[in-house]
Amino acid sequence: MKNKKGTDMILSVYWFAILALVAAGIFVMVYLFYGHPSDVREMEVSILIDKIATCFAQGGRVLDNVGEINSGNFLEKCNLDFDVEEVFKIREGQYYVNISFDKLDNPENIFHEVIEVGNANFVSSCFSDDVEYKRQAICIQEKFYALSQDNKKIMITIFASVRKTEKNAK
Repeated sequence: MKNKKGTDMILSVYWFAILALVAAGIFVMVYLFYGHPSDVREMEVSILIDKIATCFAQGGRVLDNVGEINSGNFLEKCNLDFDVEEVFKIREGQYYVNISFDKLDNPENIFHEVIEVGNANFVSSCFSDDVEYKRQAICIQEKFYALSQDNKKIMITIFASVRKTEKNAK
């Protein structure tokens, strides 16, 4: 029999090289996945607008209890919570919502008062062209149409914004 110690040593070097390559690959994948936070504010605003829309109208008709909803009880009636998590020691509100109702048949006649809830201080950054403010807040405005109980056409405009720059935008 011949001595095969040399071949075993060469195989173990290859084995450790393969293990190092696999470990480096896993490290790179984890770093790429967790290295940069995902900015989900635009999706968060869209979901918020959808929840608000279903709070006021369903199936193309304005709900019966819309008259009971105002700026004071909006969050409770629509089952929303604008409190933010205390991960980044954020004290101020991070959400803003403005909802207006317009009768299309008779624009002078107000269907419902404007509902405004949240922190309006950062909304000005939504309309700024300055590069410094691009990261501040994500704002979306959507309009949808519904029929009131007496078959009048109503346009509901929802303007919503989310700031959360500490958590999302780096």
